[in-house]
Amino acid sequence: MWVSIFVAKDKDEADRIMARLDDEGFVNRIRPGTGGIMQDGQLEVQVLESEALDAQQFCY
Repeated sequence: MWVSIFVAKDKDEADRIMARLDDEGFVNRIRPGTGGIMQDGQLEVQVLESEALDAQQFCY
């Protein structure tokens, strides 16, 4: 199962986060943001649920 760990404001920011996650060996993907508070163009960076806590701590 996939879990969102970061909301990027645009594709460039999402690509930077994904590259860092890739370098650390986290499986990740992006998808268009969904939900009532998301702005147009925002993207969710997602990782596997089993890696979510470690990946989130790595990002912040």
